[in-house]
Amino acid sequence: MTANRSKVAIVATHAPAYDPHPRADSQFSDRWEARMYEELLIRYQKTHPGVHTILFFGHSRGFAENLFDAAGNNVADGLPNFVVADAGSPPYASTDQGGFYHYGLFHILSDGTVQFAVQPVLASVSMIAPKTSLTRGESETLSGTGTTVTGNDAAALSVPIADPVSRSWTTSDPRVATIDRRTGQVTAHRPGTATITLTTGGVSSTCILIVTG
Repeated sequence: MTANRSKVAIVATHAPAYDPHPRADSQFSDRWEARMYEELLIRYQKTHPGVHTILFFGHSRGFAENLFDAAGNNVADGLPNFVVADAGSPPYASTDQGGFYHYGLFHILSDGTVQFAVQPVLASVSMIAPKTSLTRGESETLSGTGTTVTGNDAAALSVPIADPVSRSWTTSDPRVATIDRRTGQVTAHRPGTATITLTTGGVSSTCILIVTG
């Protein structure tokens, strides 16, 4: 790594140094080795401040993003540790903790910024709208639930469409109603109708929102 000239250094290992999920049994078996592994890369980051250093793991069957210090504690200035591991085996974590079938997309910009998305592998998604009619100025927050694909070793899972799941909310007519693309909060602006769409994992769900005066 001393010869690295890239603005991003990604170090990949099959098993994580620290299992980020409650089971805590999918990790380096030697705790000293785990600490030294993280410490080595923390030192590298400190001595190469122009390089964005990221640790990348699989094995623990669930998505996780943590900023770890050498002891595996989450700290604000910790080293980014990503786990992306659930393409078809039963997850080790609950769905709200990243335990769902998924894959990760990582995009590195020319300035060294790393963007990522967590795409669930879904057969369908359903939108949950407390009300489909709002008055001008009223707001409400929509939500969604996805159902994963199934297979010989992959039972269907019900996945809340919330962090860490990547998703997008859109409106067909922002003059009638706008929506926060991330949170799903919709706000009514003037009488009319708008189609609200939730998209995640390559599938979508829609509802018709009516705004009255």
